[in-house]
Amino acid sequence: MIISSMLFFANALFVSLALAQGENGAPSPSESKFEAKLNRIAITHGVLMSFAWVIVAPLGAILIRALSNRNTVRVHYMTQIFAYVLALTGMALGIYLAVKPDYIIDTYHPVIGLVVIGLATVQPVLGTVHHRIYKSRKQTTWWATAHVWLGRIIITLAIINGGLGLRLSDNTRKGEIAYGVVAGVVWLVWMGFAVWAEAKKVRTTGEMDERERMQEKDGEI
Repeated sequence: MIISSMLFFANALFVSLALAQGENGAPSPSESKFEAKLNRIAITHGVLMSFAWVIVAPLGAILIRALSNRNTVRVHYMTQIFAYVLALTGMALGIYLAVKPDYIIDTYHPVIGLVVIGLATVQPVLGTVHHRIYKSRKQTTWWATAHVWLGRIIITLAIINGGLGLRLSDNTRKGEIAYGVVAGVVWLVWMGFAVWAEAKKVRTTGEMDERERMQEKDGEI
């Protein structure tokens, strides 16, 4: 169910990117080979980054909440590493574009992108430290809180930056709207799972506390 839904969103995302590409995807007769090459690289950069941050990363965040088996953490880890590799590849293409003529590194889109990648590099460390402590103590840690909230900030910032990238590359209005709709719906679904998981956790904790109080009363009797 979750995978099929994300595949639907992935297809919708690619359609939105095709709309955003518009006439920019087909080189004009007067366009040089160098300009056509830069255009293809820009499109590839956009596809990789959009797929990483709008589809794969939210999917990994949803799966760790939705699944409940011994492979859950592994699935989450592998999914997010895949998203990170896609993003790194997209970043390399973005840097190539940024240092070329008529492309500048000091605009908001590449700067935010580098910040996102930098923060994403910290994420595996936070998650790994928490997991090791949790395995020994069987209780959550502030490492987990930092990992969860930093992840939410990273993905949200990356999704917003994707829209800024479409504007910077002067794409079509229809494409920008389509990207915004797909990314917005995915973000809402992801946040919905996050709220559901937190509510479930609070409810479970309350039930456990109530059970412990009842056991204490039975012991006193």
